[in-house]
Amino acid sequence: MPEGQIFYSFRTLQALIDQVIQSFPGVESWEKKREESLRIETKKGAISLQLFLILNLKKKVPETAWELQKELKETLEKKTGLRVDRVDIYVQGFAVPQRNNTILTIR
Repeated sequence: MPEGQIFYSFRTLQALIDQVIQSFPGVESWEKKREESLRIETKKGAISLQLFLILNLKKKVPETAWELQKELKETLEKKTGLRVDRVDIYVQGFAVPQRNNTILTIR
């Protein structure tokens, strides 16, 4: 039986990436709306991601970025079968907790 192809919409990939981002320690939020803070490119059968994020300082920034890159790559490859070529993370600021239980974003 011949194999068919599977196509993923941009929104489907966005939602899967968003699930990882929202539950990942060290990530506070997208820089802007998700649609503006995530770029997905396809080239030669692989995808590349660019994420623009606000991080918190619960962990070291390089450690957070490295672990997030690894988690996104593994999750996307496992759940979609797509090959992830690269995951670039652009830190756009930091969320710093204040004494009055608010969060100050430093950009």
